[in-house]
Amino acid sequence: MNRRLKALTSLAFAGLLATAMAVPTFAADKAMVRALHASPDAPAVDIYVNDAKVLSDVTFKTLSDYLELDAGSYTVAIKAAGTDTVVTSIDATVEAGMKYTIAAIGPLASISMKAFVDDGTTSADEAKLRVVHLSPDTGGVDVALAGQSAADAPVKDLTYPNATDYLALPAGSYDFEVRPTGTTTVALNLPGTALDADTNYSVFAVGFSAAGTPSDQALTVVVGVDATGTSGGTGSTTPPPTSTVGDGSTTTSTLPLVLIGLALVATVGVLLPLRRRLAETTQK
Repeated sequence: MNRRLKALTSLAFAGLLATAMAVPTFAADKAMVRALHASPDAPAVDIYVNDAKVLSDVTFKTLSDYLELDAGSYTVAIKAAGTDTVVTSIDATVEAGMKYTIAAIGPLASISMKAFVDDGTTSADEAKLRVVHLSPDTGGVDVALAGQSAADAPVKDLTYPNATDYLALPAGSYDFEVRPTGTTTVALNLPGTALDADTNYSVFAVGFSAAGTPSDQALTVVVGVDATGTSGGTGSTTPPPTSTVGDGSTTTSTLPLVLIGLALVATVGVLLPLRRRLAETTQK
């Protein structure tokens, strides 16, 4: 990744978490679902739920707001925008009171979909953070604090397309680095990441990391706020919308099912006492 892209990623990521706006809360007898287009070289797509088109012209890096669905089973299909050509589909069952992200992942030649369960319960005294590795040509990664040794990284060798558990962190500002496994080489530098108590976050690494990748397909970060204020703490009662960061742009959509991909790598703290706690958390 070139220096300009790294700088844009760092600045956008640092500012995003503190400035998100609110979206409506949802009934306990409904499922909450959102979708992410995480296939870097796939064109815009239309999304169908049980043969009904629910969204048109969804582009790469678009992560929808949460929308309600009745509990039950659905077939979610992706078609090339404006056509009847099915690119991929998934059968998904959703439960009342649960939150989900369903993702279109991988390069176009092998595109697929994967569903993830999101944590909708917050903690009044802590933030929760999950990182999802959705970059199909990026190998295993570690996530560490800036300056931390490879041996002490709390998250080690997270691979595509997998995700960390949610990590409970004290509210505050964190300097994260995403590195190739076992090294101190910084692939993504995320300084000054502000995390609020009573708020859950998912960070999705998407795009290609290979040299020469077109800028609109390059490795970047998509951040989603999964929940706020559910513990009865001081957070707001509604979660902010999801946004894209890394190229200076922000995109949201009103998709009722979740497209997104798993896994990069989530992480950890800023104080020395927190490092041990985070390392233990990721090993459970």
